[in-house]
Amino acid sequence: MRRRRRLCSLASAALFAALPGGCGLPDTPYFGHVLEVKEPRHLRYCNQGEPEELDPTMATTSVAVRLVHQMFDGLVVYDLDGKPVPGLASGFTTSADLRTFTFTLRDQARWSSGRALDAYDVGYQVMRVLHPTTASGNASNTPTIKGASGFTARRLAVLTRAVGPYAAGQVVELDAIEGRELADWKSASARPSPSGRKASAALRLRDLGAAAADAYAEVPPGGAVEVVAESGSNVMPPAADGQPWSYVFWGQGEGVYGWVPRAELDVRPWDGARFTVRRVTLRETPGAVQVSADELAADELAARPLVEVAGRDLALATEVLGVRVLDRRTIVFENAYPTPYFPHLAANRALRPTPIEAVSRRPRRWATPAHIVTSGPMHLSVWEERDRVELVRSPTYWNPGEVKLDKLTAYSLDDAAAAANTYYAGRCDAVATNQLPGSYLPALRGEQRGGRAYLDFHVRPFLSTYFVLLNTDKLRNRHLRRALNFAIDRTRIPRFTHGGEHPTAQVTPGAAISTLSAADRALCGLPPAPTAPPAPTAPGAGQACQLGRARRGHDHGAGRAVLRRAAGARP
Repeated sequence: MRRRRRLCSLASAALFAALPGGCGLPDTPYFGHVLEVKEPRHLRYCNQGEPEELDPTMATTSVAVRLVHQMFDGLVVYDLDGKPVPGLASGFTTSADLRTFTFTLRDQARWSSGRALDAYDVGYQVMRVLHPTTASGNASNTPTIKGASGFTARRLAVLTRAVGPYAAGQVVELDAIEGRELADWKSASARPSPSGRKASAALRLRDLGAAAADAYAEVPPGGAVEVVAESGSNVMPPAADGQPWSYVFWGQGEGVYGWVPRAELDVRPWDGARFTVRRVTLRETPGAVQVSADELAADELAARPLVEVAGRDLALATEVLGVRVLDRRTIVFENAYPTPYFPHLAANRALRPTPIEAVSRRPRRWATPAHIVTSGPMHLSVWEERDRVELVRSPTYWNPGEVKLDKLTAYSLDDAAAAANTYYAGRCDAVATNQLPGSYLPALRGEQRGGRAYLDFHVRPFLSTYFVLLNTDKLRNRHLRRALNFAIDRTRIPRFTHGGEHPTAQVTPGAAISTLSAADRALCGLPPAPTAPPAPTAPGAGQACQLGRARRGHDHGAGRAVLRRAAGARP
């Protein structure tokens, strides 16, 4: 029932509709017209607009993510109660300190190409979403994984030989390059990089272990590439021939990735560059899992001396990440801090595997009907921009009995009122939007017909935060910006939007985990003991997890005081 419920909730929990222009309210139980159903296994819904991407790594809007989640399965998915349940993974285990999570993948998982989907596909996805050459807007969706932010910023490396007090294999953070601190460089891509390579002969990019004759791209002699990962590493499989291979990125045009024998990368431009490094803390060291809280705290205060090394002594490697593929069915995630909500992160689009063979050939254009390879219950068949996206039932999905649809059509309608009118006329079965004009909502709730709400109008909690961005170039005085913040009475906004929003002055709704009662912790699916740090909030399914006692931030007195400080104060 898991997948069916998740898919059907798209059609039920999001049935919003608005008044058709110039028409009266229908005096029927349902707002939308029910026409003759010719295709009962075809769901048509009005999406909020045009999806910007259908690649899980690049999609960031709810318009795109609704479709992405139907085409790409996650290690875990959500049931109708908002609880994470097994998806691609048949199950997972959690360490006692809530920092290490081990997932076991299903034997039946398949890509739409027919290839088995395994733990290396998950490892590749973690590397891909975090690697700077990808430039994914979802890289910040996995903040708890060891080394995640440092890997994206090209700030972490692995020593390839012992240097000073540090052994070979030690993960280090870069402090300076050629005597200049990292912040003094224009950008991370402008700095000398130990992963930069060239070749004296042409490089033929191909699949791991494939013959040169099967290459799909060729880098000319002297062309610059970047080593992204190595065969047999923590996230990549070994080559069948037992030889070391490198997975590289060539930035020509739209860019292309591919494997080459490591020996062919015989020119290393930055071997002689000088890097100043120090070891990372135990908390951020992959593999340091059997470490007590006291040992971690003591290590935070311990000395971490700076040493100078040459570029040849460093590798910007995936081993800096807290991710390990143990075998083709098992993958381990290590988090720097106790992360009881990691199963929710595992359901995020950022960790939904993508196929390396499809992505490598055309990184920016693989998620199209002609080239896409999927793993979910539905598969992309049509994408007519500014018109519609059509998905069809996937014949390779691991759990076919739970898929109740043969086809899903999402119409790309930007205007919420137009989408609602389309639903009213019976031309779509659902409206997937939480942005209806507020003036329509009282009528849908039945306020104009004796309190009889329409049966196809549903209101469900939705985790979303609306906020105002201020241009700091024009409002450089921080005291003035704070005064504006205090001046806004957030409690009055829902009176005009009519959407049941809850006013808050914090970006993340919910109560701090450390403040929850034992009953609320159980409701949120958390262990009874407060083992997590006090800062994160509980994003689970209960009322306490979703709302909590949020600060509202409205205080005219405080605003006036700050405004007085703003007058004549330095920005």
